[in-house]
Amino acid sequence: MHDFAGGEDLDWDAVYADQAPRVYNYFRFRLGRDVDVEDLTARTFERAWRSRAKYNRDLAGFSTWLFKIAQNVRIDFLQSRRGQHLPIDAALDTYSSLVRNTNVLMAVPINGVEPTRATIVGGTYPGSRTL
Repeated sequence: MHDFAGGEDLDWDAVYADQAPRVYNYFRFRLGRDVDVEDLTARTFERAWRSRAKYNRDLAGFSTWLFKIAQNVRIDFLQSRRGQHLPIDAALDTYSSLVRNTNVLMAVPINGVEPTRATIVGGTYPGSRTL
């Protein structure tokens, strides 16, 4: 990790090489979708570049400043998606694909649908059906 100077004097190639993996992982941990993560990482560095004259190393370390920008980018992203809900059929399809792709114990039927697969540590729940 580097100790970066004031915003105008930064070597942005070094900043990106040093900080991009950390910013990417910040979004990956919180959002999980690669397409969104890559876009939000790019937006973070774009905002940092546009605001580079405002960075004051006496107020905060560079990574603190950059991650505050990343936090604001994430908040803006989540607020822009507020109210965008999947139709019920698409939501159920998404849920079904998650259940098929992970060994999840479905102890209670959801919306009257019996579990299609259940796994308990090291074995299958008695009477469960496989896909």
